[in-house]
Amino acid sequence: MSKTNGRRIRPNQIASELEKAMAQKAAESIRNKVSHVRCRAHGQPARVLVRGRSLKDMTFDVSGCCDELIEEVKRKLR
Repeated sequence: MSKTNGRRIRPNQIASELEKAMAQKAAESIRNKVSHVRCRAHGQPARVLVRGRSLKDMTFDVSGCCDELIEEVKRKLR
């Protein structure tokens, strides 16, 4: 058995577990990238909702207090 993220996994599950771990790291990276972004006009933080359990089906929904904040976050994510 191998270990991924400190968990034991069976050899036939290695690919799916690695993809899952990569998706989690990608989501964490996106959240960290926008966690410090605040609206200049309202002082509110941006929010990012990450959906999906694999890199193939992962989507990000950005929300905030105004369109300017949302656009700023989207620019940072490009």
